[in-house]
Amino acid sequence: MRRHLAAALVVALTPALGGIATPAAAGTVTDYDTVIDITFPVSGPVSYADDYGADRGTGSRRHQATDVEAAKHQHVHAAAAGEVCRITGIDEPMPAWGYQIVVCGDDGREYGYVHLNNDTPGTDDGLGGPERAYAPGIERDVRVERGQWIGYVGDSGNAESTAPHLHFQILDEDLVDPRIAEPPWVQGRLNPFPSLEAAVARGDVPDAPGGGGSEDGGREPVAAELRRVAGRDRIETALALSAQRSAARTVVVVPQGSHAEALIAAPLAGLVGAPVLLAADTGLAPQIAAEVRRLGARNAYVVGRLDQLPATVEDDLAAAGVQAVARIAAPDPYALSAAVLREIASYPDVELDHVLLALGESEVDTRAWPDALAASALAAHTRAPILLTRGGDLPAPVAAVLTEALPTEVTVVGGAGAIAVAVADAAAAAAGGAALGRLAGPTRYDTSVAVAEAGIAAGLGDGGVFVATGWNYPDALAAGPAAALQRSPLVLVDGLELTGSPATTGWLAAQRGRLSSATVVGGAGVVTEQTATGIEALLAR
Repeated sequence: MRRHLAAALVVALTPALGGIATPAAAGTVTDYDTVIDITFPVSGPVSYADDYGADRGTGSRRHQATDVEAAKHQHVHAAAAGEVCRITGIDEPMPAWGYQIVVCGDDGREYGYVHLNNDTPGTDDGLGGPERAYAPGIERDVRVERGQWIGYVGDSGNAESTAPHLHFQILDEDLVDPRIAEPPWVQGRLNPFPSLEAAVARGDVPDAPGGGGSEDGGREPVAAELRRVAGRDRIETALALSAQRSAARTVVVVPQGSHAEALIAAPLAGLVGAPVLLAADTGLAPQIAAEVRRLGARNAYVVGRLDQLPATVEDDLAAAGVQAVARIAAPDPYALSAAVLREIASYPDVELDHVLLALGESEVDTRAWPDALAASALAAHTRAPILLTRGGDLPAPVAAVLTEALPTEVTVVGGAGAIAVAVADAAAAAAGGAALGRLAGPTRYDTSVAVAEAGIAAGLGDGGVFVATGWNYPDALAAGPAAALQRSPLVLVDGLELTGSPATTGWLAAQRGRLSSATVVGGAGVVTEQTATGIEALLAR
């Protein structure tokens, strides 16, 4: 079950794709995981997992496709060139499975795109009609080229109770795999996931259209609530985020000079209901000690080495009324992320079935933290540990803890350019063959939107969103647990020039009527007043 991505990706009926096209190449295909050359079928931020073989219909069928989750109205593109040989809901009632396009590919395979949109923008009214499902000019017998825009992501038919997604299916009459020879399997259906991963790895992903957002139907806009949480520096910004709480039994203290500890600690803070507070290598600042006293904290986690957080931090916490202090430390961020996972797993009420995997270091300093930061609210909400990895190989401490914990799902945060497909596969293998998913987009902003959509599907988004700059991390180190406390997703923006993050602006505009408030984290030096005003305007409804 992909709990963190959707409440229930259950499809009651899976449509047949029609007649099989004549194969272009002879020869039997014997492996349903065969990789074929396709373009990724959705532009913009997405999330997807290897859900081929999942039970459907209480075990009477198998899900022999890949569900690609995305925001409603994102563009669907042809994975391969061919001719539209089936299209539903035009001059006929929409069938039970919703709006669907089948492309008979030039390669002899059939490509099915199911549950396309049936709503008018900004609603879930089911009144959009085929013009809101299909791109202009898409009809039966029309030729489409690889990568061409053909429709919109939606939740039509029996997917109405699920998160918006594209049910993407590939039929190949040459596929004869003995593993799918008997019911509830259906022969001849490839697993799209390996081919989708290969497309992402080589950058064969269509560009997202500019702009975005729901149409407002001529209504007068209603101003969204906008507030800013900030302090004079990163320590006081974390303090301001903590001040949203009236009390906390536990606090989590991390070093101010590094991003890894704070982001790794986010799910632990979410688990114990703690704010994340920052400290210098000289000890706890007086205002932080005062906040610990105000909260009435009796327990504390200190996450970091002694050279980052000296023993005086523990003394300062004790002086502020904390009775029990536990330090979690390791020689490097990878081992530290494994140590935090073990601490989370030690709680008796935790079922550790899902972990997030994010980049831990990069030759480009500004590349090492955005994906983990974007994941921090989701992790704090779901209690899913954040494990850090190198982009080209899986660190030994991370592989070891995956083998110990054996989570059933590993979700990579970031594209294949950040974390290679081979690294993702190694993580899933270390976890005993865990289901593998990826939340990614072509930029850090696209990735943050994909994570935000996953967060909303997991229960975040009760009316608000937290927004932080994508340029630097200090002001947002403590933002993830604070956002989770408010049941809000966290997205990144270009804080200096809002147009520099089109994926986020398009997503914010699409939330009109869905998210009524925005909390900007950090001062005007990192998220300008003009940017904040622009965010407010995007959410006006």
